[in-house]
Amino acid sequence: MASLTAVSTASMAVARSVAKPKTLRPAFHMAPRSGWINDPNGPVYHNGQYHMFYQHVPDSSEWQWGLVWGHAKSQDLVNWEHLPPALVPEANTPDRDGCFSGCTAVDIDGTPTMLYTGVVRKPEPQHGAFEHQLVAIPTDPSDPDLKVWKQLPGTFLPAPPADMDVTGWRDPFVLEKPSEINPYWYVMVGSGIEHKTATALVYRSKNLRTGWEFVGPLCESNISTMWECPIMAKLTSANPHPAASNNSHLQRHMFCVSPDYCVNMAQYYLGDYAEGKFDLENAAGPQPLDLGDVLYAPNVLTDKHGRSVLWGWMQERPALRPAGKYDSSCCLCVPRVLYLSPDGQAMLQEPLPELKLLRQQHTAWTTEGIPLSLLPGSPVDIAGTVSGSSHMDMEITVSKGDADSFAVVLHPFVEAGVAGAAGAAITYCWKTNTLQVISSTDLATLERFAAVPIARPVLKHLPAPAADEMEAARHAEMEAVAAGTPLRCGGQLRVAGAVKPYSGAVNLAAAGDSVVSLRVLIDGSCVEVFTCSGQALGTRVYRGDEAPLDAEVSGPVSCNGAAAYSGQIQLVSFGAGPALLLDASAYAMSSMWVQEQQQEAAVVVLPQPAATAVTTAAAEVLQGLIVAEAAASAAMLPVTQLTVDVAMAQVAGPLSPIAVLSPSATVKAAA
Repeated sequence: MASLTAVSTASMAVARSVAKPKTLRPAFHMAPRSGWINDPNGPVYHNGQYHMFYQHVPDSSEWQWGLVWGHAKSQDLVNWEHLPPALVPEANTPDRDGCFSGCTAVDIDGTPTMLYTGVVRKPEPQHGAFEHQLVAIPTDPSDPDLKVWKQLPGTFLPAPPADMDVTGWRDPFVLEKPSEINPYWYVMVGSGIEHKTATALVYRSKNLRTGWEFVGPLCESNISTMWECPIMAKLTSANPHPAASNNSHLQRHMFCVSPDYCVNMAQYYLGDYAEGKFDLENAAGPQPLDLGDVLYAPNVLTDKHGRSVLWGWMQERPALRPAGKYDSSCCLCVPRVLYLSPDGQAMLQEPLPELKLLRQQHTAWTTEGIPLSLLPGSPVDIAGTVSGSSHMDMEITVSKGDADSFAVVLHPFVEAGVAGAAGAAITYCWKTNTLQVISSTDLATLERFAAVPIARPVLKHLPAPAADEMEAARHAEMEAVAAGTPLRCGGQLRVAGAVKPYSGAVNLAAAGDSVVSLRVLIDGSCVEVFTCSGQALGTRVYRGDEAPLDAEVSGPVSCNGAAAYSGQIQLVSFGAGPALLLDASAYAMSSMWVQEQQQEAAVVVLPQPAATAVTTAAAEVLQGLIVAEAAASAAMLPVTQLTVDVAMAQVAGPLSPIAVLSPSATVKAAA
């Protein structure tokens, strides 16, 4: 049977940046240079710039009182710059013990305005804090960087009614701004009514900064006891890509909450909203915003193209990486575009399409229309990922064939010199229609647990457990792992192939339910999987990391005999027969931070392409595509040099209809 072999390479230099991100820390997920990050706060577009704020502890990698609002800016939602903190607690003010979460709105006069919760700790032996809703504005609204903000005196919202015994009152979010038919601003604040329901309390005013009056609960639910960080966005079933036609069909409101506290994942509803009321009774939901185990407290922005773009807090997994042991902790997920399914019953998510601009090197498998067979139990290396698999963007489309399930195996970087590095696998089972991430690289374990459905997690209610209880739970998890039960997260997909976000080249709707397409983003320990059903799974896989602050690094370590696969990514199927790999590609990713791009960009003088007609032609085509892309994004990056490797695939003999990939097969090609 014929195989595909890489036979030649061409390289060229064009105007674009090559960044070399730190190997095992996030490069294209938002995080501060060091310290703690949690909720995304107040994303806003103003005067041609996007601004993202976030909960931040600068001098610790654990949550602490005294949180500030970290700050970053971007012109395109792809390339970002760090800025100094925008909000910092001030002595003798209502935010002196922390600037908690909130939103940013552009006032009628064009002034960006932060609405946020300031806290003052209760005196011991009481726990918790007094919560106040505050306003801040830039000291110079004309400053494009919006670097300096000032807190306005007093609070902008009256306290909840005295007869309403609330469990919390924080995280304001603007529901509506004044329009031709509505003279009011509406804002909601996350809350709960003691021993009764979770809720969001609604207020309205004709002035963003003053004059607010209480309207009542937005809606109520007895599923949880408190809603943190409530957000809302109007979604459409129109094509979300900015280049697509705006022929909208259905419209519904997405209402998203983070129930009780951060061991629970965010949930959303789809329904109808008007004048401070959301019809929860007739809404679709609650549904998990994410199938993983780390996403909480999201926030949403309407970008300049009219798209709803969401970020969420990607926590660490304390069972695998205890907080405080490293110089940084947590990050935000990649920006996700939200829109409705054609029937309006589900919310679909895909990575921001422009993230592809960070792809730096195309080292892909390609079938060019010829299906490739994945033999059961025989892992196949993805070419070119050994050196770049810590920061990758992969697209994989697999047809069932005679297989029961398949896995993308992420092996650990055992040469990192830090004990505890461990791999995991992304698995999909056709019988149960279940996508999951399993904390194991053992093939027998993966085959067994890929077929085991995952029950929907049960909500854990307030009060949160004490620190010793959480530590006991962590030890129990690790004992279960030692006994052979891996950690897992995931869930059932809607209908595989029924709905396809706007990425990839395979017509999944026509291919039927036997075809599954995954977009896999790997960024240090961050793993996000986007599916052909419009769902997402975010989690953490610690394949190797920087040494803890108190650790001694002593050279290579062995991880269950996995040294031969250090950092490698493999595909494997399980079942009676092979699965069919219809399409696969893998790209190394650049850093999202302009500062790192400037500091670490490499200018490489390259030899002329090999003098073969096929290579030269392909190089010219690729150069034209990249130059055109660079011209379209001329303001995106500083002018530096890009190294592009073009690996041409030629056929070493006649191809049969199905080429079988053995464990030693590697295919490198360029589009």
